[in-house]
Amino acid sequence: MHSVAAKDGNGALRPKIDAAGRLVGLQWGTGFVIPVAAPAQSGRRGTKQQAELAEIEALIAAGKVRFTRIVHTVINGRNTYRMQLVMDGYPTPRHSTGGGRVSFDLGLNEIAVAVERSDGTRSGWVEPLAQGISLDTVRLRREQRHLDRQHRAGSPGCFNSDGTHMPGRCDWRRSNSVKRTRTRVAELHRRLAGHRKTLHGALANQLFSHGADIACEKLDYVAWQKNFPRSVRDRDLFSAYLGLHVRTGSDGSDRLDLQAARQGWLHRQDVDGRRGLAVAALSNRRGRRHPPTRRSVARINARRAAKRQSRLARTFTTNRPTAIAA
Repeated sequence: MHSVAAKDGNGALRPKIDAAGRLVGLQWGTGFVIPVAAPAQSGRRGTKQQAELAEIEALIAAGKVRFTRIVHTVINGRNTYRMQLVMDGYPTPRHSTGGGRVSFDLGLNEIAVAVERSDGTRSGWVEPLAQGISLDTVRLRREQRHLDRQHRAGSPGCFNSDGTHMPGRCDWRRSNSVKRTRTRVAELHRRLAGHRKTLHGALANQLFSHGADIACEKLDYVAWQKNFPRSVRDRDLFSAYLGLHVRTGSDGSDRLDLQAARQGWLHRQDVDGRRGLAVAALSNRRGRRHPPTRRSVARINARRAAKRQSRLARTFTTNRPTAIAA
């Protein structure tokens, strides 16, 4: 059971408040009250938590609670439970929203963005998805290799003579040490997924800061991950630019305004091939960021000299006169 939810704000699960209107816990049924953790009292985290708690208590007093639920999450092998309150109304805006138009071409690893501002100027860029992702790959690889060794030691009958695993399910009896290793691997993947989700939310806020009118291509990205795991990498910035000129017709279908796209591409310097979008794409191109070392320079020069010698040898062989038999 991963979650328990009530049907409405007055169901079996509802927030419990005291006489002063402060949230003290979650009431389940008639008398069972589950206390909630108190917010931090100092620092930036405490200020943020106290502000959120005051906002929640104001919404509860106004009768804005639609329903309440308990969500179960496993963190570092421990069962944790959180109370979620679904409120009526609109969320509090935390970031400013621009007045322009945004079009993006999304890929598996990168995203190409084209922005048309309210004053008519355009800009664009290509950036990796979740660029600031942090993962302790060394630790994850070490834990996975440890788990593989435990698997081979605990169930040698599940492997073939060449070391490969037999098809089908094996009768591996997992010890307590194996369970702890699996917990550490799962925790690393959980942290990675949480960090990636946070970075994706930051990217969405960045796009909304340019404009709320967003155009993108309707694709099945899950099918991409299954069929093209590595072949779809560099995004097309020109496709994102064309998305700015897609218009919705009277029949509800989206069509490209080719004339407007051609005029905008030919008459604007900020979307020219040498400036604007292309410059932003070239600036984010992956490559060598540091000058080559002396050993690398020597190796490159030696490789070039070998190619030059081979080219000269082929030329001399071709231009050599053919001997005529007597």
